[in-house]
Amino acid sequence: MLFRSAADFFDDADDRVKALRGKAAVVHAGAFLHLFTLEKATSAVCRMIELGRQQKGTLILGRVLGRREAAHVMYKDAIRTLAYRHNWVSMKKMWEDAAERTGTKWDVWTKQRDIPREPGKDEWLEPDSVVVAFCARRVS
Repeated sequence: MLFRSAADFFDDADDRVKALRGKAAVVHAGAFLHLFTLEKATSAVCRMIELGRQQKGTLILGRVLGRREAAHVMYKDAIRTLAYRHNWVSMKKMWEDAAERTGTKWDVWTKQRDIPREPGKDEWLEPDSVVVAFCARRVS
């Protein structure tokens, strides 16, 4: 089946999303979860769990723009929207919440690192910005 347009990731009725359920051995979510509020990001993780194979060893990994102190912030692009900036602790907690909601178990690894600053190139970054990487491996 070939699809020519993007699916709505959060739409349960979208046939393109339905076609992917339970199929992915690996899901990569780079620079994705930081676009949403904490609740919407948790829903996105639940959806990724749904798209992943329902067996031990399935991997979901990625990274987000975060903050040393996790919090909701106003995302400053063309449209001002509220988004959640994780740190390594809040990322791990979000995964625990998603696992509970989906009745699954995951080993979750998180790592936080500072972002090197280059004068004249990254004034848009908040001073306490970090990158939070995560890797979740399904254990049941």
